[in-house]
Amino acid sequence: PDAIVYTDLNGKIMMINQQTLKVYGSATEDEILDKNAFEFLTPEDRERAISNTQKTLDTGGTKNIHYKLLRKDGTPFQGDISTTLIKDAEGAPKGILSVIRDISEAIRIAQALQESESKYRNLVEQSRLGIVITQGMPPTIRFANKGIGKILGFTVEDLQNLTPEVLMEHV
Repeated sequence: PDAIVYTDLNGKIMMINQQTLKVYGSATEDEILDKNAFEFLTPEDRERAISNTQKTLDTGGTKNIHYKLLRKDGTPFQGDISTTLIKDAEGAPKGILSVIRDISEAIRIAQALQESESKYRNLVEQSRLGIVITQGMPPTIRFANKGIGKILGFTVEDLQNLTPEVLMEHV
């Protein structure tokens, strides 16, 4: 599912896999091959990518660095890139192999989940209805909102410290 791109040490794209065409929205290899890999990054991420390329040359690779990349039509997408330095038979650096994972959908899902969780938390915490979540037997309070505190005459902190016996007296 990942794009795989092999570049020379100057960033010129020498080889790609078929998934690279899909990730970048390209129809043919000619739209990608022989171009500089840094052209596929948003301008604000190019300098950081150049710096990280030097890190690849120094250390042999990088793992899961997040970048904003550009599709053929210019639309940006979120990607994680891991790189590995490729050496020749004598051990001299020859090129860089990059694995590019499009994480746009995963980021969108995480943001939607975070928004949903925030709405739920706000609704539950601000509700006038008493909401309490218990766990185990005898029950211990894992969550209590202000509404249940007002109904029972306790602060939320007091509720969470109630003994199971006192809690059951109020159920």
